[in-house]
Amino acid sequence: MTRPVLLVSPDRPGAYRAIADALADATDGALITVAPGRYEESLYINRAVTLAAEGAGGTVEIAAASGSTLVLDAEAVRLTGLQLSGTDREAPVLDVRRGQAALDGCRISGEAWAAVLAWQDGVVALRDCQVTNAQGAGIVVTSGGANAVEGTHIQEVGSSAVVVAEHGRLTLRDCRLDRARGNGVCVNGQATAVVEATRISGSGKPALAVEQNARATLTGVEVSGSAVLDAYLTSAAEVVLNRCSFTGSGGQAIRVGEGSAPVLRECLVAGARREGIHVSAGARPRLEDCRITGTPTGLLVEAGGHAEGAGLTVEGAGTAAVHVADGALVLDRLTADAGGTALRGVGAKAQLTVRDAELVTGIELSEGASATLSALRLRSGGGTGLALASGARAEVTGSAFTGCSTLVGAEAELNAQDSEFTGADGDGIRISAGGALIAVGCRVNGARGHGVNVQASSRAELTNCTVFDNGGDGVRCNTDEPVRVHDCEVRDNGGVPVRRLKTGQVSVERVDTGGDPGGRTTGASGTGDSGAPDGEAATRAAAHTGTGPLAELEGLVGLESVKLEVTGLINLNKMAQRRQEMGLPMPPMSRHLVFAGPPGTGKTTVARLYGAVLAELGILSQGHIVEVARADLVAQIIGGTAIKTTEVFNKALGGVLFIDEAYTLTNQSRGNGPDFGQEAVDTLMKLMEDHRDEVVVIVAGYSAQMEQFLASNPGMASRFARTVEFPNYSAEELVTIVRGLCAKHYYELSGSALEALDRYFQDVPKGATFGNGRVARQVFEEMISRQASRLAAQSPGDDTELSRLDGADVITVPGGAAEA
Repeated sequence: MTRPVLLVSPDRPGAYRAIADALADATDGALITVAPGRYEESLYINRAVTLAAEGAGGTVEIAAASGSTLVLDAEAVRLTGLQLSGTDREAPVLDVRRGQAALDGCRISGEAWAAVLAWQDGVVALRDCQVTNAQGAGIVVTSGGANAVEGTHIQEVGSSAVVVAEHGRLTLRDCRLDRARGNGVCVNGQATAVVEATRISGSGKPALAVEQNARATLTGVEVSGSAVLDAYLTSAAEVVLNRCSFTGSGGQAIRVGEGSAPVLRECLVAGARREGIHVSAGARPRLEDCRITGTPTGLLVEAGGHAEGAGLTVEGAGTAAVHVADGALVLDRLTADAGGTALRGVGAKAQLTVRDAELVTGIELSEGASATLSALRLRSGGGTGLALASGARAEVTGSAFTGCSTLVGAEAELNAQDSEFTGADGDGIRISAGGALIAVGCRVNGARGHGVNVQASSRAELTNCTVFDNGGDGVRCNTDEPVRVHDCEVRDNGGVPVRRLKTGQVSVERVDTGGDPGGRTTGASGTGDSGAPDGEAATRAAAHTGTGPLAELEGLVGLESVKLEVTGLINLNKMAQRRQEMGLPMPPMSRHLVFAGPPGTGKTTVARLYGAVLAELGILSQGHIVEVARADLVAQIIGGTAIKTTEVFNKALGGVLFIDEAYTLTNQSRGNGPDFGQEAVDTLMKLMEDHRDEVVVIVAGYSAQMEQFLASNPGMASRFARTVEFPNYSAEELVTIVRGLCAKHYYELSGSALEALDRYFQDVPKGATFGNGRVARQVFEEMISRQASRLAAQSPGDDTELSRLDGADVITVPGGAAEA
């Protein structure tokens, strides 16, 4: 039977002039050939026909000003070589509601909420097509049939390029999705999507979003240049990403939300401006043989999140390869190269289990975090390889730490078995500030400092360990807490095998010293071999690694004179500590300080870091900071101030008591009635004398007033022997602070904004009460407010404008250069 063929042409004799007329006469199976031209029609197709452009002599455009250009309600319709366009803001260009619509080589352009819609019982199959839509989505699928899009280019759409929703099903293969203002692919509801060999670039919102109970399998998908996020995965159903790449995100690359447990296999994340993979509370992703490169943080697991996997490689992470903050991590085969910290755990709920790891930079655990590490190999060029602080716990088995020290700090505990600590540029293992070491079957050798250095308030137990070839003592005990060394080999060290500096509970049993002439131990008097390399080694042992509080101090904006002064104080404390360990008399010194200068210059921050460094050195037991002002110390009844001041002081024991605007404690009564502030000062003076080695007191305020404060009490100047002056920030430094606030809150500064900020900070008066950092924050907040007002009055052209601050958003100084 011959297939019916109908011809549509605007001028050819015998041809239909309108496509609708041909459709009215067509029977099922008919071929309607359309000659080049523009046909302004809105078509309803309810027969199984083929609608094809004639030859290659021109373009066939079907355009509708109202309604959909094509509504397909037939068992099967094929469209070939057509251009379909529509300007109705409410109706899709192509509306497929029943049957299968197969489009080959078509171009579809719309202005409605969707250009192509497959719904109800409709199914679309697009091949080698182009889709654009300035206002809405490219393709929306809610039907459960075998929808497929192949070799198609979707670009410049006003929202998402592809949406699969409700119970929709779609296979997307070998496509390009460029510059969508919304998502590249959005899958939600109960929908299912299979995406293969597809490139998604320049998306304004997450390039890939899988939400609710949607299922998605992505293979060989390449995502690049996303404005804020490459992939947002929150679906509770199965989501699998195979061999996908995510490059150059303006924010995070992949964020896994609550309730989602996606599997990522052999995926690459590169060049994101924030985290490579962010695991939110309640999320449980699995990573298999994935690689993250060139991001500030490779993998971040936040509180309540759980990440697991095998074969993770992180390269060039500026801050941390893996950061777990009160979350959980179970990982086999981790590789992390030079950059920031390799592995960081923070918080009492942080639990890390890592097996078989190759690391170049250090491991940091703090604030009660716990870790189980096995078959770990860390090779570093110096500094601290493993650092435990603030109640952290670590179990280390069958691991090797080479070229770095291990630090067990405040109330932390290290349980090490069958592990090696080799070639540290300081002490092999240093325990301080109430820390504890339990080592069984371990080797500590080649350290320039001591093998094992047990500092004040700390304890250690070594069983079946070998400590040899270290520059200082084998085991050095400067604590009143128990230290037990038994069934060990301690030999060939630069100092003595076991040195006891205090009359503490040091137990040495069945220790082979290799015939060392110094014998097993030296007593608290320090008799025996002094260990010539001791001083130099200890200095190196105290050197910081670039990841702790001293590095944070160096990273503060400006304050160069303050950094120099505080670093000098820290070094002075180090040397005093070393003299004490060697039995030499302590030099006269006071650790209490005056911080003088205008507000907003980082005095509280520097005080916190100063305390943290002293805690690392074992000088302070905790290193925390208690910040108070006059109202926290002074009561308005006789005798109440002493009680109140003592309570505050006791909270600060082991750390830093920071008294802001301390000058308000003196001369407030002006001779009228009792001076309760002076009572607080007198109480402080006595408490500082009674607890001189247990606390650091820092008083802060304006320079002139602090001079008067020191002169108000005869004992004040002797207790606060050093004043650190905090200068105003320069204009350049204030701009840097604003830039930091912008980065923290995901804003960008245009060139005009930077110029306007510099002008503002050059022009603004900087008197004695200038707020410095506080002013910078106020300027930033005002910029955000101005931007919001500007964009509310004038809708942003694209989503990137929401994160860009311009010169118009910067306030000006009345009468300044900007107003001249």
